[in-house]
This record gives sequence, C-alpha cells and structure tokens, in this order.
Amino acid sequence: MSTPLMAHRTSTLEKVFPVKPEKVFAAWRDVEMRAAWNSPSDEVEIRMEEADFSEGGRDVSLCLVEGHEVAHVTSTYHEIIDDQRIIFTEAIRGDGVMQGVSLVSVGFEAEGASTR
Repeated sequence: MSTPLMAHRTSTLEKVFPVKPEKVFAAWRDVEMRAAWNSPSDEVEIRMEEADFSEGGRDVSLCLVEGHEVAHVTSTYHEIIDDQRIIFTEAIRGDGVMQGVSLVSVGFEAEGASTR
C-alpha cells in the first residue's frame, strides 16, 4: 500500500465587510449563521452536529451533497478574543480517510465603520 503525498501550504484570504467587527464576530458566535456561510458551495449543506464556540470547545459538522455525507469536519477552538481574533484547528475526513488538518487564524480589524 502506498502512502499519499503530503502537501503543505499557507493561504491568506482577506475580505472587507461593511459592518463593525462586533457584528462580524457575532456571525461566528451564532451557530445557524456559521453553518449558512461556512459552506464551500451552493451544492454543499452544512449540518452542525456539535457547536461549542469557546476556548477548548469544538464544532463537529457534516458536509452533505444531495443528503449524502462527503466530509466530516471537527474544529477545536484554541483562542477566542471577542471582536479581535479566533484561532482554531480543523480536521477534515472524507470516506473515512483524513483529508487534511488546518491551523486557522482569523483576525477582525476595524477600518472606519467596516471590518477587514
């Protein structure tokens, strides 16, 4: 049996929202909102199985396409600073195989009445 190749990379995503950091951060805190915008495409439904948005807490979600599970995602929160920063790890399994593990750092920076 061969071992799949490993790929490592760093990605940076930036977006500006036309609301203050408190409102953007509240969207992370709200489970229903997080499930709605966390989907990678219109075809993927996110079903939250567990949701504990606290340091040391975890989210467990299923990614479904036409009702069939395509991925099982477990996120563990390591640091949460209200309206400023969230650091978490995310492990993604598909078909019983580990697809990847990510370290995610999310920063909320005020830009006037907006958030970067």
